[in-house]
Amino acid sequence: MRPPSAVLAPGDPNVLDFEAFEAAAGEYDAAVAAAGLPDPFCARSDWIVPARRAFAGPDAKAWIQRWPEGWAPVMRIDTVLGRTVVPLEFGWGFAAPLIGPDPAALAARFADAMLARRERWDALFLSGLTRGGEAFTTLVHRLRRRWTLRLGETSIRRVASLDGGLDGWLSRRTPRFRKNLRREARRAGDRFRFTVDHPTDGAVALALYDAILDVEARSWKGEEGVGITSGPMRVFYAEMVPRLARRGALRITRAWEGGEPVGYVLGGLADGVYRGLQISYDDRHREAGLGNLMQAETIRWLAEHETVHAYDLGGDMPYKARWAERTVETVPLLVR
Repeated sequence: MRPPSAVLAPGDPNVLDFEAFEAAAGEYDAAVAAAGLPDPFCARSDWIVPARRAFAGPDAKAWIQRWPEGWAPVMRIDTVLGRTVVPLEFGWGFAAPLIGPDPAALAARFADAMLARRERWDALFLSGLTRGGEAFTTLVHRLRRRWTLRLGETSIRRVASLDGGLDGWLSRRTPRFRKNLRREARRAGDRFRFTVDHPTDGAVALALYDAILDVEARSWKGEEGVGITSGPMRVFYAEMVPRLARRGALRITRAWEGGEPVGYVLGGLADGVYRGLQISYDDRHREAGLGNLMQAETIRWLAEHETVHAYDLGGDMPYKARWAERTVETVPLLVR
């Protein structure tokens, strides 16, 4: 059993500690699927539980609330603002802080609960909100008279439509993009082969994770110490990968040169969306266009083998605008 200090409201039937939340993850994820969120992947327990374990630190206190209106998977941490209530994943700002069928009713319930317990917190940092959405608007209306509200930096994801499969996706790219991709494919010839792993056993998935970390170590990210081979990022994906595998949602595209793996795309599925998580390749193949070839192969495979309508490439980077048609934007609301 966790000590009482691990949860902010012991004895309150509407408040769960971290262990109880993980035990109820199936119920919570069903609520995410039913909510019709713009980012269904990063709201799921597959994302937020590993994020909390990897990044939140040992002093985080659970304040996960569940009512008939829905869920508020939040916790309290210490920041420069004092005792700050945040979603279980708040660093990227992708995870929605409120999950329910009626966002306005849920936001009203959450705001009232926080106001009733205002002696327990100094600030709210509610990332993952859609600006102008029902939850956002309700929170602003409920809280603005008593508290100072500010908007934080927008979190942007780039999302590609997979309607029409690979040919449909290519038709929505620019002529220059298509020309460059064809040139890279011709230049590669049969130098590389591609496989897609989709294990359902957690131990097998972790063995594959170790294999792609070997590739990561030979990439520019690994060589510069900004990849996933160490620190909290390694923990984050080591927690996530077996969770995705156990629900049949893990997909790992690998590129091979002869018998040696030289590149990978790590991703997962949720509610008709494929979410790209990490991509890397051996730095010796920097000039071969291997990253583009792996991305295109992943799209081809998804179109042929999965029922997905979108490829979420994750956080915004300049190159992703060429691969995607739309953006998903969320903002953090800071309440002091």
